[in-house]
Amino acid sequence: MIESGELSTYLHRIDALTTEDYDQIKDITKKHWKSNDSRKLCFTRSCRKPFSLIDRPHHCRRCGEVFCFNCVKYQRKLNKLANPDPDGKSYKVCFSCYEEGKVTEGVQRSWLSDFRQFRVAGQNNRWALANGQQTKSRRSRLNLETECQRLIQGFKNNITRSEVKRTLQEMRGMVTKPDWQKSAIWIQENMSSKCGTCSSEFNLLRSKCSCTVCGMVVCKSCSSKDLLVFIPDEDDYAEPELVIIKIVGCPAVEPEVSLQLRVCGPCRDLLETKQVATYQRSQISTTDNDFLTKLLRLHEKFHGVEEKINVHLPEYELIVSSLNNNSRGGDGQNGKSNMKTLAKAQEDLADYLTEHVTSTQQLKRLKPETNTQSNIFKCYIKSKCDYYMENMSRFRRLGKQLSQTSPPEVLEFIQRIMNKDAIISGHVYIRQLIYETINLCGKYHLDEHLPKLLMVAEERIEKDVSSCLQLDEEDYDQHEELVQEMIKSQMKHHKLIRTSRTMEKKQGVVHVKSIMLLRCVEVLKQMLLQLQLKTTNKSFSETKASINNAIQKIESIPCR
Repeated sequence: MIESGELSTYLHRIDALTTEDYDQIKDITKKHWKSNDSRKLCFTRSCRKPFSLIDRPHHCRRCGEVFCFNCVKYQRKLNKLANPDPDGKSYKVCFSCYEEGKVTEGVQRSWLSDFRQFRVAGQNNRWALANGQQTKSRRSRLNLETECQRLIQGFKNNITRSEVKRTLQEMRGMVTKPDWQKSAIWIQENMSSKCGTCSSEFNLLRSKCSCTVCGMVVCKSCSSKDLLVFIPDEDDYAEPELVIIKIVGCPAVEPEVSLQLRVCGPCRDLLETKQVATYQRSQISTTDNDFLTKLLRLHEKFHGVEEKINVHLPEYELIVSSLNNNSRGGDGQNGKSNMKTLAKAQEDLADYLTEHVTSTQQLKRLKPETNTQSNIFKCYIKSKCDYYMENMSRFRRLGKQLSQTSPPEVLEFIQRIMNKDAIISGHVYIRQLIYETINLCGKYHLDEHLPKLLMVAEERIEKDVSSCLQLDEEDYDQHEELVQEMIKSQMKHHKLIRTSRTMEKKQGVVHVKSIMLLRCVEVLKQMLLQLQLKTTNKSFSETKASINNAIQKIESIPCR
């Protein structure tokens, strides 16, 4: 049974990345705190102390659960969104949050003990080589996959469906071992006096046998004829298979064309482990595959964005340092060039961080089906939220450093470029959304309420675009022509709303309407995030409110 309450705590971290204005929070957020009324006992399983007038409930600032006083005596440095941050303030947390992902920045440790362990291991290894005491080296040279293929291929080439020929081959095998049943490191039986597994002396009562997988000479007690090579009965042309009998994954009835071979205990254990793992993988349900496939698809998207952030953030840091040096005294032309470069770098980083947090929001759509999936999902959410917060904090610190060291005219120049690019980008996005929704509404005979809502927000954005262009003395009509050409290209190659033909056949117009509403909300939220990251709080306040209002109205529209 999946612990939904614990998973919801992790999903809250995704919401906290976008629903709260980081700069406006005066103290650590409390939105994820559990209600005292819903918790009558301390959340720590080993404690479970009931709350009373004396033993009051206390919240862990990190996870929001309710504990007794003794169970929240630990402290960690957290930022305003309750995430671990070396530059944050110390808050009381529970033991689990204290132990979770300890901050290692600035921590020192001695490697002397590790070095000594490696040195002793190396000395023992050299001594063993010199004295011939490495008994496990022979098995370490064994390639299990290659030996299994040898047996399968040999069986395929030498075994037939003729009962007479099979009997003759079995009788020949009693006299001499066929070459295809001998491993690459085969040991002659007459050269061994002891069992390779239990080291017992061979005698008249303890006879010698050879493992067909590894070639080791063993006694009958340490081996068995549990290795089955066979051709499935249901398909005469199927490839031979190799299994351990009496284990999941083996045929229920012995196939007509089959052969049982001797295998030693260690090889049997290895093959059994492999066979069980293969069987378990084959039994994974379709929902498991769906969840993991969707998570992998998102992971590839995250990987691409994080690679860009990892490259551009250090470059941005260098540009900030360079601009600070130029502001103290340098060539004016170079300084202006650096300012334009900085504005472009700042804008790119804001776009990448917005794309990252938007992808993080998509994690909420995934639904883990098992506890294992839930644990993987929680760790993945934590890693992505922590990555975003860490890089966003660094991005904000560089912004503050820039504002403290640069002249006002430099900051004004950079912000003007950022404002114009952000509002024009938003204008293109919302105009494309309007065209695509009008097209879909006409095609599927839907009510045009959605594009009309978007038009209200676009009118507000157009006013801000016009103001920015007038400030830079640019022609608005020329801008409109460029926007139209860009949207025409985007709608041809990069549509914002894509419906699924399969889902259309199953759900019809309901699918089209739901995907329209979903994508409109996602794109508008991405626009709002870009404006919040690229512009100041006072800039485009009416546009931001208009977009936020549109999001709320679209979310209230029923899908049916």
